Amino acid sequence: MARKRYGKKRLAFDRSVRAALANENAEQRLDAELDAALIAAGRGIADHIDGLDAEFEKTLEHTREVLANSTDTLAPARALEALDKIAQRVDKATYLTPHLMNILREMYATPKTRVEAKRLKEKTSEGGKSAADKVGKVAKFRGVTGVA
Repeated sequence: MARKRYGKKRLAFDRSVRAALANENAEQRLDAELDAALIAAGRGIADHIDGLDAEFEKTLEHTREVLANSTDTLAPARALEALDKIAQRVDKATYLTPHLMNILREMYATPKTRVEAKRLKEKTSEGGKSAADKVGKVAKFRGVTGVA
């Protein structure tokens, strides 16, 4: 069976997953079992974007060939129409990028989230209030007031 070739975004996402699985900080380390849905969602988004990118490149090459070689007067118009349709789908796929970035943030796989996590850890080790303490206050408030 032929091995599936992944696109650039999927390969980059998988590198981030491997790095997050190997993170030395246990609190930020990705757990392959617990975080399986997160990983699968990220891979699905990356694969979808990569698939559309590949389809666009293939359609673009076909359109170039038709424009350069076709003697049929309608063929260029059909090829350009097909190219326009795939370009619209690729444009819509770019709206998935923020979702992919959110998944990467959840995995502590962006520089900003790693810096923020380090600062929070330093702050809590210095005696500052942690995010867990703040959530605890909200939970206590809900318990007192009966708010769900």
